[in-house]
Amino acid sequence: MIFISLFLCQVSFAHEKVVIIPLVGGSDASASAKPNVIYVDQKTRNTPDVFGFGNVQAAINAAANKASSSKPYEVRIAPGYYQLSATIQLKPYVNVVGSGKNATILTANISGAAISSSSAIISGSSHSSLGNLAIDNHATTGTYTIGIYNLGTVINVHDVDINVEGIHEAIGIFDDNSSSKYENVVTEATGLVNAFGIKTVRSRIILNHVIADGSSIRRGYGMSNRTAPRVIVKNSVLIGSLYALSDTANSVIENTQLIGAVRATSAQCSFIYDEDLDAVSC
Repeated sequence: MIFISLFLCQVSFAHEKVVIIPLVGGSDASASAKPNVIYVDQKTRNTPDVFGFGNVQAAINAAANKASSSKPYEVRIAPGYYQLSATIQLKPYVNVVGSGKNATILTANISGAAISSSSAIISGSSHSSLGNLAIDNHATTGTYTIGIYNLGTVINVHDVDINVEGIHEAIGIFDDNSSSKYENVVTEATGLVNAFGIKTVRSRIILNHVIADGSSIRRGYGMSNRTAPRVIVKNSVLIGSLYALSDTANSVIENTQLIGAVRATSAQCSFIYDEDLDAVSC
């Protein structure tokens, strides 16, 4: 369980303001260019003032109104628990950064009747990134409970812990038809009927240093990949109470630990090992 010890750590929290690192768009930007700064602190009001924003979505929307490919914005979230009542929709050319996985926690009770953005804490957007924070979605109603929902967009997710619990189906990351990248991510899903650490359809995402854990009384999957093109998984750990890996998408799995059964008729696997560090094949 070497990988797991590298990823998981105790949770501790601070309470202090954090100022965004300015970003200047374009290689020809002069020293006099205004810094692209938006930041969030829950101690502030929900309207912009000298201290910034107290609402995550409001800050993202304000940045998106001015952001472009030559002028990206960064929204940085101060330490604290942020209780959400609706899905956070990311925006193009706006990068959202917390103050650390153990410091900035986005928590919610969000679920829905379908696998969609309205059942998730985060809905992705192309030309955006999310990092250095934790996501907790613990739902007490609804069929589907999701951490990150990504449909047809290209997002970069790094240094994020995801914990999802639902009364029917829980999904840490749902990715459909995208080329996103996930690095240094831990995703744990617990559902009474189905649970997926990561669930992909028609995606060509890349996972590096990821722990994906799905636990359910009935069907738990570390990762489930359906329909080509392929997913690439490197240096990761997949854990499932039923299947560590279920794959019909010709995925490439390298240097990865699989804890649970494997159902992967067409995956290309190399340097794969089980819970006892014995070599296994796909």
